[in-house]
Amino acid sequence: MICYVRTFFLEDDVNERSISHKLAEYLQSQFLEYHVDCEYNWQMRNNIDQSDSKNVLFTKEEERKFYPKNNKEAISDSNAHTIYPDIIIHKRGSNLDNLLCVEIKKSTNKDRLAKERDQIKLPKIGEKYNYKFLLYLEIPTGEEYGVEKIDFDLKENKKYLSKNGEQN
Repeated sequence: MICYVRTFFLEDDVNERSISHKLAEYLQSQFLEYHVDCEYNWQMRNNIDQSDSKNVLFTKEEERKFYPKNNKEAISDSNAHTIYPDIIIHKRGSNLDNLLCVEIKKSTNKDRLAKERDQIKLPKIGEKYNYKFLLYLEIPTGEEYGVEKIDFDLKENKKYLSKNGEQN
């Protein structure tokens, strides 16, 4: 599936949002019965105050760690410090059929806190919005493209598993 993302996107280490968009285009062709969206701002639709959006998912301790008030980069839009998932596969209009939530990081992103934040954020989004599957994907880019393997962690949301592993 990642082969669909054009080689020059990965080799040239383009912005994570550009890579996410190309991957979402491919996913849309595979999940025709669902909507595939990048950074879908469900808070706007549900009238959640955007200035308080970090509090939707993070504890006060996590918020202080990931979004220090004196850190100007924490509010930089180019660094994508929002709580919107990179890609979601869902049916718009309700949270009854949310299939997959994806967080993507490039291997050249050396911001350990950003990677940790996404790994903590993902299960919280999954639980809050009833996603059946959660995917953390680290994609080799730049000099690491073609050398590093794609690192991913696909999990079925625990909420959907019974004790014997069958879906509810």
